[in-house]
Amino acid sequence: MRGYNGDRVHLNASWGFYLGQQSRLPISVEPEIDAYIRQRAHRMFSSLEHTMPDSDFLVGTAPTIADLCNYGEVPYARLCDYDLSQWPKVNAWCGRIERLPDYRDPFDLLPMQDAEIKSAS
Repeated sequence: MRGYNGDRVHLNASWGFYLGQQSRLPISVEPEIDAYIRQRAHRMFSSLEHTMPDSDFLVGTAPTIADLCNYGEVPYARLCDYDLSQWPKVNAWCGRIERLPDYRDPFDLLPMQDAEIKSAS
């Protein structure tokens, strides 16, 4: 998953570009930068799809810290209207994570009252 993790590092701070493009954050983004970031996101999720094991979770039949760490990109991708359905293994894995007992959407766990992210609607 080396390629996946390399792309993931670049994306951790880059989802804001998507939100800026959608005018949901007060930033502007050059089209070339947006295209570059979208390419990295596509490559990251493609790499994860390609290396996804046949087990329910990344390391066996039960969730581990690997699942929690890697799932962290998913809420940001969804917030940015990034379609994950093109990666069926990743999409199925996300569903298993989200059906875990006591799962909460990460944004429900963050104090968002001071956030400047505008609603998509």
